[in-house]
Amino acid sequence: MGGAILPLGVILAIALGIRKAMAKKEADAMDDEIKRPPPRSSLPGARPPPRSSLPGGTSRNIIRRPPPRSSLPGADDSPIKGVSMVAWKRFVGLAGTGKVGSIDPYYRLGIFRMSMRRLVDLGVANHLRRGAWPPPPLKDSKAVWMADFIGPTYTMKGFLADPKLQYRLFTESMQDFARLIGRSYSSAIGKTYEGERATLSGLLAVARLAGPKGLADWLSSSKTRAKFAQTTSSYKRFNGIF
Repeated sequence: MGGAILPLGVILAIALGIRKAMAKKEADAMDDEIKRPPPRSSLPGARPPPRSSLPGGTSRNIIRRPPPRSSLPGADDSPIKGVSMVAWKRFVGLAGTGKVGSIDPYYRLGIFRMSMRRLVDLGVANHLRRGAWPPPPLKDSKAVWMADFIGPTYTMKGFLADPKLQYRLFTESMQDFARLIGRSYSSAIGKTYEGERATLSGLLAVARLAGPKGLADWLSSSKTRAKFAQTTSSYKRFNGIF
């Protein structure tokens, strides 16, 4: 199946949408604070407070201004704790190389080429099984993992037509892998694999292609890293982003 490649700008707009809304809500709340009527003591004809009761002994009104956008909660935070939005956008840009409505030769779906095994892990599909793709009688069919989307909320047609859904599930997948790495493989961060000191983004790239068990095998065996060259290449490409 084919589809238009989603422009990077659209991917990033999806990523930033929710956080911009949160930042705007916070800024609006601060604006409301400023626009409240002044206390009675500051109205014309009212008795001013003693100078000694004002900060610094001055009668000037002190106006609270909203903080800069970058200091508002969620304004520059990515979905991964401790990772800047700049780094996250770079990671998303490298990962989002598929087409919105596509199924690749390995039966991976959409912008982020998500596997059916991973979609089952995320709870949007079930009945995981082996099947052939492309469907026979094509000579280049290969054995792949297939599953069924859990309707009516999730369907194959709906998933392949919805870049926002694809981004949301990709984000949830990376958050889950980041928690797994922090819980079980934190000691791997900073160790040298294939000539590079591992960072979180590099290990996320491995987990994305190999899954949780594959990540463990990749970390523990140089033979596995040599055998699965595509996974190792992805590690090197994503490593060091964050």
